[in-house]
Amino acid sequence: MILIEPASILQWFNPIIWLTSREIKSIHEYLADEGVLQNGISRSTYQQMILNESMGIQVNNLTNNFNVSLLKKRITMMTKPKSKKWAKSKALIALPVLLGLLFVLTAGTYSKSDMLKVADGLVYSPVKLLSDSDPVIQEKMKKEKQAEITQQDKDNKVYKTVEKPPSYPGGEQEMIKFLMENIKYPEAAIKDTVQGKVFVAFIIRADGSVTDVKILRGIGSGCDEEAWRVVKMMPKWEPGLEKGKPVNVEFALPIKFALE
Repeated sequence: MILIEPASILQWFNPIIWLTSREIKSIHEYLADEGVLQNGISRSTYQQMILNESMGIQVNNLTNNFNVSLLKKRITMMTKPKSKKWAKSKALIALPVLLGLLFVLTAGTYSKSDMLKVADGLVYSPVKLLSDSDPVIQEKMKKEKQAEITQQDKDNKVYKTVEKPPSYPGGEQEMIKFLMENIKYPEAAIKDTVQGKVFVAFIIRADGSVTDVKILRGIGSGCDEEAWRVVKMMPKWEPGLEKGKPVNVEFALPIKFALE
């Protein structure tokens, strides 16, 4: 009872603390009644005494007065048979259930922004001052989300012209060499004597990788597919620069298929 008082002060907003405090005081009354009856006092005499007390007989204010609000429960408790020892094991079953419920009710939710980077992985931030339902947090999350979307738009923006165009590693001659070494003239195109240029469009990302390969204009007979396959095999390019920063650039390349 002494320990529950400072807990009630610290957790004044928690209804579970007040319910626990009330139950502890009730148990204290039951234990006091049990102690009196075990010392040989007649049950009827004792019940009459606490009834007299409830009707206004003065008691010593320096002692722990009887709790009149529990009077009916106390008299009922005196008449109940004592529980068997095995019944106490019910508390062992209820305890993990209570702990699980307490964990569910008190567990917080964390997003990536709540994590702190450390050398060996990710750990949760040690404090979380406001819940996600707080208006201030909601507004902050909204602004962060908008900033993230804006940054993604910037990162995904594709330029058609830039200050410094992207370049194949080693220059144009190396690119021609790469195409000649890897392109295989399709048998169907040889059989049908198909010749011409296949125009391939693709995006050279800020990291130099080649993505989003597509055929702008083809000549068929397997040449389009072969051009697409070889362009997908290209190594990373030197990315294009805009204001000194690497950016995504759209690029078009004509690949000529010619029979000797």
